[in-house]
Amino acid sequence: MADYILDSSGPLTAQNIRLLEIYPSAAAEHELRCRLFRVPLSAIQVHIYEALSYVWGDATMQTDIVCNGESVSVTINLRDALKRLRLSEKSRFIWADAICIDQRSASEKSCQIPLMGRIYSSAERVVVWLGSCDLAEAKGALDSVRHIANHLTRIREESGSESMDWEVYNAIQVPSDYTNELAHEFLRRLYARPWFSRVWCIQEIVLAKAAIMLWGDFELSWIEVSEIATWLSNIEPIRALAYEDEAFYAGIECMHADRVYAIRRRRLGLLKTLDDCSIFQATDPRDMIYGVLALVNAEEDVEALSVDYNKDVGEVYADVVIMEIRSYATLDVLAYVDHGAEYSSAGHFTSWTPQWNDQAICSVRRLPHDDSEMSACRNKVVETVDESHLNSRYLRLKGLSYYRVTTIHTEMSLENMKDHSKYPFLDIISTVMRQHLDDQDQTQLAQAFARLARTLTAGSTDNNDVLAADQEERENFYRSFMKYVECLFKGINFLEFRKEHLPQESFYDEAEIVCLGRRFFWLEGGSFGIGPACMRRGDVVVVLFGGKTPYILRPCGRSYLYIGQAYVDELMTGILIEEMERGRVHEQDFLLV
Repeated sequence: MADYILDSSGPLTAQNIRLLEIYPSAAAEHELRCRLFRVPLSAIQVHIYEALSYVWGDATMQTDIVCNGESVSVTINLRDALKRLRLSEKSRFIWADAICIDQRSASEKSCQIPLMGRIYSSAERVVVWLGSCDLAEAKGALDSVRHIANHLTRIREESGSESMDWEVYNAIQVPSDYTNELAHEFLRRLYARPWFSRVWCIQEIVLAKAAIMLWGDFELSWIEVSEIATWLSNIEPIRALAYEDEAFYAGIECMHADRVYAIRRRRLGLLKTLDDCSIFQATDPRDMIYGVLALVNAEEDVEALSVDYNKDVGEVYADVVIMEIRSYATLDVLAYVDHGAEYSSAGHFTSWTPQWNDQAICSVRRLPHDDSEMSACRNKVVETVDESHLNSRYLRLKGLSYYRVTTIHTEMSLENMKDHSKYPFLDIISTVMRQHLDDQDQTQLAQAFARLARTLTAGSTDNNDVLAADQEERENFYRSFMKYVECLFKGINFLEFRKEHLPQESFYDEAEIVCLGRRFFWLEGGSFGIGPACMRRGDVVVVLFGGKTPYILRPCGRSYLYIGQAYVDELMTGILIEEMERGRVHEQDFLLV
């Protein structure tokens, strides 16, 4: 111990951390006494400690503990966690963020937050504190839960795979003795604990060498908890209509635990990681970015972002956009912008900044499909990435202007799409048909319907790019679309009809996912597309260099507001770029604010 600095005065640097020693006590009611001391970062591998993962709790509910001989205020939840961890005969060494980092110091947080990945991965193990458990007969319920986990683990190990698909999970027969009411209630309350929804908890458990979960007096294995969450998530039907209120999965909200388990199995780039973590929450919205950096597998992404708590949330989020564009010369990051049903300029954000902190906004499907080779800009990339073109206030991008929006249809919201007799597609299809009433050539109507089918799915059938699919796949796609149109106009429930008549149906499910949270629109030139719910008449469709899809922009003086992605079928093969290369259209600057 002589090698360590034993006082806690002065701010920390990036070269050291603090640890907390909890002094032993044989009696639970005894006052909690501990000390803080410094450890050089280079020495944490040889110093045995555990890292605490917990939710701070209500900041207004404070209590005192004795630390370094002085009274220190902490949240009640932290006090309870430290008491639960206290041993009777020897000290226990813990790292806990709220007390080991000076939360009042932006500079100390800025140098310590980037170390948290190393702190948690270097700990002997991570201890998760879920709070107190007041469930009656919890002991018997825990036994059943462990039987379920062991059963699932055995099947997974026998399969020889670390992960299984939903078909395998749905085929698993868990003994009914295990899936009793007590086990159901135990799991329902367990996954409802606030810990599962906090963004910081993801890296704390994902990076752990070993982990246990403490819920009151009970100890659970993280593997058991995550194994069951993944099983429940896979056996719950995707469609609400197939949901069974009496099934074992009913009422157990385990999506967060399942997502964390998935993140642990696959480490991704920054944008994909942010997407995976979008369902979680953070008290400080900047932590929606800073709290996941240790999970990112692309080191260059992390190195290009500096943790700085002196910046406001808008600047932090803008930093991500700028880093992505500079690093990859594409506008893929703009696909993550979703303004919801109504654009609002209030707050800290520019129009082109994704609001990763706002779960109230419906996260629309990004376009095109991940496997698609379509690109409105072909191979044109973002060419200029210096400070004069990309900064926290604006993006100056090059591109090509297309047509203005003349008509918009009803937003395809979840509420609007529930009633199949008034489904938004009915109005859209009727409008397209009216546009071609005078066509003498039925081929033109067929071509318009084919464009419409591709538009409503953004050019995809489930996992396949329609434009690149083979002839049979294309025919199945268009056939299922026309059958859907027929059912729609005859008032037939298409979801029931396809069960027996369309085993290879490939239109409807993808269309519903793609169109949710979007609007159908018409352009000056007579073509149509789908775009953001917040778009309106007078917006303009553009192709920006580095962007795979067209975009909707709103003129704002000499600049533009970024509204979101669009799909306009005739632009998806890069025809506007071809027109530019032939000298028929000219590139221009678009200043996005």
